[in-house]
Amino acid sequence: MSGHNAHDEDGFTLVEVLVAIVIAAIVGGITVGVVVRSADQERSTTSHVTTLNEGKTALERLTRDVRAADPIVAAADDGLTVVVRNGDSSRCRRWSVVDDTTLTVQTQPEDTSDDSDRCDGVEDAGKQPQMHGLTTTSIFEYRPEDAVEEISTVRIDLEMATGEGNTVDLHDEVTVRNARVGE
Repeated sequence: MSGHNAHDEDGFTLVEVLVAIVIAAIVGGITVGVVVRSADQERSTTSHVTTLNEGKTALERLTRDVRAADPIVAAADDGLTVVVRNGDSSRCRRWSVVDDTTLTVQTQPEDTSDDSDRCDGVEDAGKQPQMHGLTTTSIFEYRPEDAVEEISTVRIDLEMATGEGNTVDLHDEVTVRNARVGE
């Protein structure tokens, strides 16, 4: 008698192997799901932050121009034209919404004249995109609303779409430092 029994063989039964495979598949599926959700969340957060930074940069530049406006030349809900002075020189800047989704700025070449129509040529200046993905074309509100020469406050509302279908809203209310109220 050799003392070797069929029940003493080392190894796993088919049922044990199948149970191990099912458990490994469940754990693997949960792990893949967590990784995919994490990657989606990172992509969404990155898109949101990128849109927010682009909007903040445009809003800061626009706010600076409005605050220093001397004077506001034209005002509409989708555009604003200001004269920005730097020492003895001045430049016209026109902020406008084009293609219903892009905020652009046009800067007229430096001019030292005081002609009232000095901003007419700003249309010929190149448009520099400042922000893409606007979801509304009405971004400016003015107080008082009756005369461009008397505008003392400009409210700016930027609403932008992120790449993930969400929106980022930025708002600012700017007092025009050089407002010609009551002249």
